[in-house]
Amino acid sequence: MGWESTQPSMLRRMGEVDNRAAWRDFDHQYGYLIISYCRSCGFQATDAEDIRQIVMINLVGCMASFQYKPSRGRFRDYLRTVTRHAISRYVKQRLDRAILFDNSLLDTLDNQESLLDTQWERAWVRHHYRHALDELRRVCTPKTLDVFDRLVAGDPVKHVALMFSMSADAVRRVQQRIRDRLRLIIAVQIQLEDTANTHDKI
Repeated sequence: MGWESTQPSMLRRMGEVDNRAAWRDFDHQYGYLIISYCRSCGFQATDAEDIRQIVMINLVGCMASFQYKPSRGRFRDYLRTVTRHAISRYVKQRLDRAILFDNSLLDTLDNQESLLDTQWERAWVRHHYRHALDELRRVCTPKTLDVFDRLVAGDPVKHVALMFSMSADAVRRVQQRIRDRLRLIIAVQIQLEDTANTHDKI
């Protein structure tokens, strides 16, 4: 499902708690972002998945009163706050049961808010890049994508040109065309995402 067909209408539909399709769409678009962020903060994969579940449970209650008011802020900032609250809740539950975490992880969560914000921004950028690539894969030829993948992997232009029987200039044109399309797709994603927000307490 394309980004434009689900943003911000997906968020509105999530106000219907029994609308399973909307919640599946949300999990498809944002579940990996939450997990990626938790992993970048130092959590193990199983911990990150548990936190994702807490985020989803928290959102069930919040989205019932979701309102479409762009003036109140960006949805990504709201989701970051929900995720940070879920992390705090998860850590507290584990510590209450005497399940220990790595001390460096606890120090980061307690004392390095700016680092956590930076990690969120990085995860959010990767999140949009991944979805933009998914959209491109639906419309670009396999050869074009293969060329771009090799360039992203670090192969020199001349090497890629030989690999695909193309001129170096043709390879550079593919690279620039894909970059331009990615920028456009990501800009649309961000615009649509930033038109949706919610301002209820978590």
